[in-house]
Amino acid sequence: MTSSLDPSQRDTEGREAVHDAALARVDRLAWFLDNSIRLPGGFRLGFDSLVGLVPGLGDGLGLATSGYILLEAYRANVGNFVLLRMLLNVLIEAAVGLVPVVGDLFDMVWKSNTRNAELLKAHGSAPGATGQRSRWFIVFCFAAIFAIAGLVLWLGLVLLRLLLGWLW
Repeated sequence: MTSSLDPSQRDTEGREAVHDAALARVDRLAWFLDNSIRLPGGFRLGFDSLVGLVPGLGDGLGLATSGYILLEAYRANVGNFVLLRMLLNVLIEAAVGLVPVVGDLFDMVWKSNTRNAELLKAHGSAPGATGQRSRWFIVFCFAAIFAIAGLVLWLGLVLLRLLLGWLW
């Protein structure tokens, strides 16, 4: 079966299908991480907020899932500028997340995964919005995420040791 579309139209449709599939995965994950639990009064939080209460481990897991969202955006052909904005959302949440209690409350409000899903959605609605992109940039993004995750895990272990030393 042959298509009546010329190759450039088929290529565009293929990119749109990849983007739509990535957006669906990212939307589901962002909802689960940021908004899946309804509290009295209509306020919503997600799995990321609950797991974030575990020092170090929760924040590290949150960074890993946020990294997956960045990877999906890269696969959906998002340009470096949008990826940078997404990375900044993740890093802001991680940096403030280093502060016990305040970071957890901030995470419940900031919702970087939902913000990044919205950036991916906005990218898809703008025709020709790919912009410049490079594999080295996504490598840089993941290096930054791993470095911050390592710092978060290390600080969580230090905090846990101090807490256990104080209790015993």
